[in-house]
Amino acid sequence: MGIYFQTRPNGTPYGTLVIDRVLNGKRLKITTGSKDKKTVRRMDDLITDLKDRGMDSHLRHLVEGKVTIRQLFEMDQMGTLYNPHLNPEVVQPLRDTLDDWVKSYKGWTDKTRKGNSELLKTMFDRVGKEFPSPSIEDIPKVLRKYRDLCESNDTPRTFNILRSVFQRFVKLKFGRSSNLYVLVGDVEKIPDRPKNPQTSKTPGQIERLVRSLPEKYRGMVWTMCTTGVGWTEYGQLTTRSDIKNPRVNIEGTKTDKKDERRRREVPLVYSPTPRLGSEKQFRKVLKSVSKKLRLENVGIYTFRKCYSNWLVESGVPQWRVEMYMGHLPRSQTQKYQTTDTWRWLVEDGEKLRLYLEEKRKFRGQKESQQD
Repeated sequence: MGIYFQTRPNGTPYGTLVIDRVLNGKRLKITTGSKDKKTVRRMDDLITDLKDRGMDSHLRHLVEGKVTIRQLFEMDQMGTLYNPHLNPEVVQPLRDTLDDWVKSYKGWTDKTRKGNSELLKTMFDRVGKEFPSPSIEDIPKVLRKYRDLCESNDTPRTFNILRSVFQRFVKLKFGRSSNLYVLVGDVEKIPDRPKNPQTSKTPGQIERLVRSLPEKYRGMVWTMCTTGVGWTEYGQLTTRSDIKNPRVNIEGTKTDKKDERRRREVPLVYSPTPRLGSEKQFRKVLKSVSKKLRLENVGIYTFRKCYSNWLVESGVPQWRVEMYMGHLPRSQTQKYQTTDTWRWLVEDGEKLRLYLEEKRKFRGQKESQQD
C-alpha cells in the first residue's frame, strides 16, 4: 500500500501513479491521472481531510466511481469542494452542529470551551426571532445581525470572540478554500475600545498603595512591580543566584510559535516574596484600597505595566525591556546578542534598584517637609 506506479509483468512501470490505501475498513486503489508525486501526495492528504471533516458523500462517490480523485482535487483548488451552497448534503442545522463541535474541539481549555459555549448560547437567544432554525449556510447572515446588536450595545469584544470561533469552525469543517470561509471573513470585526493609557503608576503612588494594603500583600505588590509577572506566573517564579548572575526565573503561561512554554529571566531587584491568598480576594482588596486612595484603574495588570515603564525610565534599552517582559519574537541579531545576558541582568537590576530608591527617597523627603 502507498503511492506507486502500475507495473507490467516484466516490472516496467506504465500509466499514472496509484493511491493504494484502506478507507473505512476497505482497501481502495485509486488511479490518479498524474505522474507528479507531490500532487498525488496532496490528493492522498485530501482523502484524509474528507474523512476527518465528515464529508462522507464525497468519499462515497469516490468509492462508487461517480467522481475521480482528480475531479475532487480540482474542485478543492477552485474552492468549491467544501461549499455548502453547492453541496446540499453537507448543509446541517447550525446550532446543533456547532454545539457538538465546541464540545469535541480539542484546541481549547475547559475554561475557554465553557466561555465560548455561553457566548454562543447568548447569541442564538438574541437572534432567535429572526433566525429560528438557521443552517450552516446562514452563518454570514447570523454574524452580520449579531454584529449590529453588539455594536449598538458597545460590546465589541463579545462579537470579535464569536467571529473567531465561527472562522475556526468553518475553516476546519469546510476548509480555507470554501466560499463560506470567505463570506465569514468578509464580516468585519468591531474595533475594540482603546485601552486606558493611565494604567501605569509612579513608584510614589505604588508606595502609597502598599502602605494601605494588609501586610501580607505588601511584598507581593513590589514583587509584581519588579518582575512583571501576572498572578499565574507568580506561582512559577523562582530566584536563582550565583557569583555573577543573580536573577529571577519565570516559567511562562503562554506558548510561542513552536508551542513551547515561554521562559524568561529578569533582573533580581528585591527578593521576591511568596504569593499568598486567592486571586479573587487580592483583586477585591486592591479595588477597595485604590478607591479610598483615589487611584484609578489599579489591578494586577497595573503592576506589569509599572515594570515595563520603570525599566525604560531607569535607562534600560527598549529591546532588553521586551526581553524581560517575555514579548516575542526577537530578531536574530538580538538573539545573538543575548550571549551577554548574564552581564545585563546585573546592570539592569542595579539601574532599576537605584531608580526606585531615588523615587521612594524623594517621596519620603517630600512627606517630611509637609509634616
